[in-house]
Amino acid sequence: ALAATVDGAYLFIGETDGHTIRKVVVETGEVSTLAGSGQSGSVDGVGTNALITNPSGMAVDVDNTFVYFSDALFNTQQIRRLEIATGAVTTLAGSFNGNVDAFGRDALFRSPAGVALNGAGTVL
Repeated sequence: ALAATVDGAYLFIGETDGHTIRKVVVETGEVSTLAGSGQSGSVDGVGTNALITNPSGMAVDVDNTFVYFSDALFNTQQIRRLEIATGAVTTLAGSFNGNVDAFGRDALFRSPAGVALNGAGTVL
């Protein structure tokens, strides 16, 4: 998965086999890990204390504050958010495999493959 800031200064790469989200500074080529430890899982946290399973379908908000992504593989079926400045990962919706309309973690998905933002930066 790949997403870029509106100004094109940064790229964000979701490494599905590496269970991380990496940031690339376009001007210098510098690469750093923003979130994920390399171990598959679903734990909200900051930086390498967060566990990510299969980051995909990424989008950056218009303020370049957050990267939104789907995280889906086997039992993990979630929509999550990464705060760019801090590396904090938060689960917005979903938990396990299923098909349930609800709010937050009570909502269940079957293989969410992406996210989209509208012009105001709201997750669709």
